[in-house]
Amino acid sequence: MKNKGFTIIELIVVIVIAGVLLLLAVPAFRGLYNKGQLEVARNEVMGFYQRAHRYATTAGVDYVLQVDETKGVLRCMVDTTSVIVRDSLVLSSRLSIYHGGGGSLSYVLHPDGFVEYGDTLTGFFVSDKNTGDSLKFYISPLGTIEVEKR
Repeated sequence: MKNKGFTIIELIVVIVIAGVLLLLAVPAFRGLYNKGQLEVARNEVMGFYQRAHRYATTAGVDYVLQVDETKGVLRCMVDTTSVIVRDSLVLSSRLSIYHGGGGSLSYVLHPDGFVEYGDTLTGFFVSDKNTGDSLKFYISPLGTIEVEKR
């Protein structure tokens, strides 16, 4: 009579091979997750900018888009002296927002679609604290926003 089945040695070999393959696959999946987080941030910032732009054109008044580096938040309000924030965006805690000037950077979104900014800084970055990867967002005077991976 022949026994059908696997020996304990065969089972151990299969488990070891599966474990090695799993150890090799985990870093690859972690990299995909990290890239996904930055892509989510890209979409959130783009959507936020489009909403802020729509507020200005719909209401027919200037809106201010503020990039607050110290608090890591984007805000949209009717003017910089207003305490009423129309909309805001807080990104994941593993992401940071910066523009290199400290404090906050403001863009004035005009109802005609043009954008004005007071300083020479025209862009800001969203960076992943874990991987160091970042995206640069550039807002042109014509009101378009572009994104570049750094």
